[in-house]
Amino acid sequence: MPRCSVLEIETASKLALEAFGAKDWIATSVARAVADAEAHGNVICGLYYLESYCRQLATGRVSGSVDPKVTASRPGSILSDAGYGFAQPAFEAALPMAVAAARENGTASLAVAHAHTCTSLGYFTAQLAAEGLMAIGFTNASPVVAPPGGNQKVIGTNPIAMSVPDGAGGLAVPFDFPPLPLRWARSPWQRPPGRKFLWAGLWMRRACRRRLQRQHWAELWSQPAAIKAGVLAYWPSFSPRG
Repeated sequence: MPRCSVLEIETASKLALEAFGAKDWIATSVARAVADAEAHGNVICGLYYLESYCRQLATGRVSGSVDPKVTASRPGSILSDAGYGFAQPAFEAALPMAVAAARENGTASLAVAHAHTCTSLGYFTAQLAAEGLMAIGFTNASPVVAPPGGNQKVIGTNPIAMSVPDGAGGLAVPFDFPPLPLRWARSPWQRPPGRKFLWAGLWMRRACRRRLQRQHWAELWSQPAAIKAGVLAYWPSFSPRG
């Protein structure tokens, strides 16, 4: 099977986004997120979304040319208005101000408004952790999943993420809680026969899904009991036997 590097994925994604109207720095910001997702095995938030990004740039649902507007209503409250553009460049534009505010005040909030889907929340909190800050991220989403013990849809597919720095520019503890990420994503993978993808490599076969699920559990079971309990609270339907 042909393989490509993370850099090749980022470069090709940037070219695709620019071809559909995204500005250079915006295409770079979004392509970096696509490549990062693929590098961490998060295929749904990687190349799978690239086709959607390009289609929505073409239809005008998302703007690839608007520059975010960053403001601070209070010393520790930063707002980045994406102007109905992508979340990644809106976050990137506000990151330096948010980091400075947190260091000056001890804590700070960064809100991104009027933005397209953020995909993986952990991608954003990890950037704050790289600056030596502990970060917790939340997002609004359509209700599609019932919480543990419930039978009504009240939360989205990516309700919370947290990143703890290791003091050396990396992550000590990364959390990214997407409930039912594989089961919820099963139907989008099953495209009608003959449907062409922007990337041929976007298909994820059932064996890959099972291997990914087993990998999640192998990583989970190597963690301390407290961490396992916290993750299990958000992944109630998975079985270690997967």
